[in-house]
Amino acid sequence: MENNQTMELAKDVWSEQAMMELLGVNRKQLDNLRREKDLPCVHLNRRIRVYFADEVMKFLEAIRDRR
Repeated sequence: MENNQTMELAKDVWSEQAMMELLGVNRKQLDNLRREKDLPCVHLNRRIRVYFADEVMKFLEAIRDRR
């Protein structure tokens, strides 16, 4: 993969640590968002999850629209 493509992918896929920093939550709160509010993620294995930026934005917009 070319360097530009890798950088574009990194903008679109977020790690769990990046999600916690972005949302200002800890791991337990992020786990609750996934389980109780259906925050979308991709399970790479039992312990590693990643988040697609566009899916997270849709999730946040849906929460905002419920208010």
